[in-house]
Amino acid sequence: MKENNAVETNKKQWIFINALKFFAILLVLNSHFDKVYPISALATGGAIGNGLFFIIMGYCTYNIKGNFAKWYSQKIVRLFIPVFIVSVVMMFIDGIANMTLVGAVKMFIWPTGFWFYGALIIFYVVYYIVVKKKLLDKFWILTIVFAVAYFAYYILLLDKSSFVVEASGLGNINGNFKMIYYCYIMLLGAYLRHKNVLEKAANRWLMFVLAGGSFVAMYAVKLLAGRYPVLYNVQFLEQMCVIVFSVSMFLFVSTLEQLISKYGTVSKWIQKLSNYSFEVYVLQFMFIDLFCEMMFPVNMLLILLCIVVASIILKKISEVLVGCIYK
Repeated sequence: MKENNAVETNKKQWIFINALKFFAILLVLNSHFDKVYPISALATGGAIGNGLFFIIMGYCTYNIKGNFAKWYSQKIVRLFIPVFIVSVVMMFIDGIANMTLVGAVKMFIWPTGFWFYGALIIFYVVYYIVVKKKLLDKFWILTIVFAVAYFAYYILLLDKSSFVVEASGLGNINGNFKMIYYCYIMLLGAYLRHKNVLEKAANRWLMFVLAGGSFVAMYAVKLLAGRYPVLYNVQFLEQMCVIVFSVSMFLFVSTLEQLISKYGTVSKWIQKLSNYSFEVYVLQFMFIDLFCEMMFPVNMLLILLCIVVASIILKKISEVLVGCIYK
């Protein structure tokens, strides 16, 4: 199953998954528009967008087929090809005169310029072990293990004099920290699938309240910590809010399946656009850098147009190359 496809459960495509992926990529894209908007504070939502992506991926990847080597290589190759293509283009744009061997490894192997891909290289290994060894049956033990690792890292390694729990990139102490809880969110997605939660309709309004409440609480933590620096010591609360938001929003939108399906044309366009979510993710930085200094909103419109067109082209090229590899 491709991550870029709608999830399939009992031979049915769930439209709400496409809607969530579309919403998530908009959030992630918006969070990187700080140089695009006249007011940089409008560029927000990346953490909850990432949370939604990982819980969706955990849910969609549950039915593992084949041995580890075959399964893992197929997952990584499908992601690596667009990452490699865009990395090569960006390398020539930025210049290759000062490229070293170590720099090349970091750019093309790990962590690359795209931390989401760098994280998935590791997450897929953990995910395979957890699902195949049936560790989801004792998810509370997994929760304890991740909680211990999370707070040990948080207390012993992080410099909490500033807001660092969502530090950009990988390959450094602050950046690597977020992998612990994003990996846990991905496993939460697998757990929801394992428990067949969609067979029982969630309480729509309870999920809505939890999603809205965690959203408000997350921004309250960031706002208050910015005003009262002593609160940086409890900045982990922001990530706890993201976990609650990711689960409750996933369940809330799942209750809207029939409502979304009534708008056939809209749902079809959402599905088409959501299928390019990974391509949009890897291409966004290049076009943001190219056009961010232009006048708003011309810069934003150009960025979005170029991302859409380039994503379609990149996906077509990637699919051809993947097809050649797996003939």
